[in-house]
Parts: sequence; structure tokens; C-alpha cells
Amino acid sequence: MAFLNARLQSGVDIVMDVLNLEDKIKTADIVVSGEGKIDSQTAYGKTIYGVAKYCKNTINP
Repeated sequence: MAFLNARLQSGVDIVMDVLNLEDKIKTADIVVSGEGKIDSQTAYGKTIYGVAKYCKNTINP
């Protein structure tokens, strides 16, 4: 990060941005997501956690 002027970014943020998931979730009746393994790292940026969190915040802002 120091040498390349890089920044850390959550994996779920990258996935949601690249796939434009926020717009797709807003118009969906149901969202189905999957994860190879739900473990202690899930709450730190795995896709399934980020999608679930976004859905919850969209339904109950």
C-alpha cells in the first residue's frame, strides 16, 4: 500500500460494484446467495454477509 498508493477494499464491495448488484437487488422479490463455507471470516467481508446486510438495510432502512 505504501509503495503503490493502494487502498484496502472489502471483497463484497468489489463484487457488488462489478456486478451492479445494488440495482438488481432493489428490484428483486427474493435474493438467493451462497458461500462455500460460512466461518469466522464471514462477518469481515465475505459476499454472503455483504449481500444479506445490504438486503436488510434496503428493506429496513
